[in-house]
Amino acid sequence: MAEGDWSSREARVRDTPFMDFLTGALQRRAGAQLAALGAHTTTVAFGPGPVRVRDVAGAYPDESTLRVVRIDGARLQAFLEHGARYFRTWAPGRPLISDSVEGADFAIVAGVTYGIDLSQPVGSRIRALSYDGRPVTPADTFTLALSSRRQAGAGGYGMLHGCR
Repeated sequence: MAEGDWSSREARVRDTPFMDFLTGALQRRAGAQLAALGAHTTTVAFGPGPVRVRDVAGAYPDESTLRVVRIDGARLQAFLEHGARYFRTWAPGRPLISDSVEGADFAIVAGVTYGIDLSQPVGSRIRALSYDGRPVTPADTFTLALSSRRQAGAGGYGMLHGCR
């Protein structure tokens, strides 16, 4: 049940009930610690009231299936860094959104907390990555729910190759 209006409009730039609902559903269905999704569109909205399958299908029209992989902290960091390419390095008066990265290729990961420092160059932006209140180390491992498309490396997410 959606309380209020849930929109994908700002899903790529801030935490939203829309993405929280979708990633939470993936985590619960897969029994995974983490869930990754891209905001494929910024024009879908639903609520208030019941959330129907057709509402969710409008946000993810492809035919991907749900997968779960075991990912270590180093790959998780690389996964997040790769998605952060969606944004340009901040400079006054310059647009923040990169025109060379599709919006659907910016993945949001639920179950961890982190920040993206846009003053830093691509590849060095993820800050304060933590799980359950403690910093993520390269050797930590997690279960990550995601689409079969993303698990296969779509959008340049090749760091997932070899994950069980």
